[in-house]
Amino acid sequence: MNGITRLKYFGITDSAVQRILLLKGTHVGENLLLRFEILSGGCKEYQYNFTTETGEKYKNIVSNPEILQYKFGDVFSQKLEEEMRKYNDASQDLFQSPPKNHDVLLVNDDDNLAITNISTLRLLANGSSLDYISDMTHSMFTINNPDSKISCGCGISFTL
Repeated sequence: MNGITRLKYFGITDSAVQRILLLKGTHVGENLLLRFEILSGGCKEYQYNFTTETGEKYKNIVSNPEILQYKFGDVFSQKLEEEMRKYNDASQDLFQSPPKNHDVLLVNDDDNLAITNISTLRLLANGSSLDYISDMTHSMFTINNPDSKISCGCGISFTL
């Protein structure tokens, strides 16, 4: 667990940015955020979960002044570091119930792209990046995580 905050940033690939912007463009009249989180479960111990936030949920997130913001690829702010430190004790449950306003809004340039929680972000604060892959067999969002020891063929389930 020592490597969790080693590099202190989380990135996004161009393909993930383009896919989120495409999804945002298909929601005429309302905006969209990609929500991602790490959940306990899957065939390899943990799994990535991807959903979207639209409508009132989107409005409540982006208008909440208490929600921390993080620009993809930047070094974490002091406030975000302090919040992450609260969850950095390896003896704590990685997926303990987060307090209210525990979300972090992830932005790229001037676009609100994604939302996650402190617990997930602290596990990915190691130079991980959000990616979107598309090939002949499937298209999906995924996380490139250098601390992932074993991952499933599906690309969603992994072991730390």
